[in-house]
This record gives sequence, structure tokens and C-alpha cells, in this order.
Amino acid sequence: MNKFKVNEALIPYLKKLHDRKGITCQVLYDNGTCYMRTPLSGNAFHRQVKVARCQKKEKEEGLLVPILTAETAADERKKKRVLLKYGTRTYILPEQEYKKISNY
Repeated sequence: MNKFKVNEALIPYLKKLHDRKGITCQVLYDNGTCYMRTPLSGNAFHRQVKVARCQKKEKEEGLLVPILTAETAADERKKKRVLLKYGTRTYILPEQEYKKISNY
């Protein structure tokens, strides 16, 4: 299991993402710092953190359309699944993610 420092506000979103994939995780606190222990690799965990940030922003802003990462927008199958879940054909791609999409 790998241990990653994580923003405490993202914990509910990260737990939901882990649960959806059937992955166990554990939240730890050490001297006021929040960590998550997970079997995911650093790259896989970082991708989940990006998705969690998007989901958090959607909820905070009360959006009816999803905010996607560049990886999700570039993968037609993932994008279609997310858009069906929201019941829309529209999505938001943050500016920093838009710049990355040309790499896919």
C-alpha cells in the first residue's frame, strides 16, 4: 500500500472513486496532515485526485454538466459514460486541461 499526502476536502470524493472501483483505502492523520493509504500507483492516484477536484468543483458551483480532465475528454468511452451519467452532451474542460488535450 502506498501513502499519499492529500487535501482533506478531497477525501469524500476520493473514497467514492475508490469504492466505485472496489479498491480499499485508508485515511490517516499525522500531526494535522491528512494522508491516504491505497494500493494505487502514484500516477493512478494522481489521476483520481484530478477527477476528485473536478467533482468537488462541480458540486461547489452547482453545475449540471460535468467538468472533465484531459484524459477523460480524450477517451471516447470514458467521456460517453460520464456524459450518460449526467444526461447531457455538454461538458466543461478547464483551461489547464484544454492545453494538455493536444497531447492525446
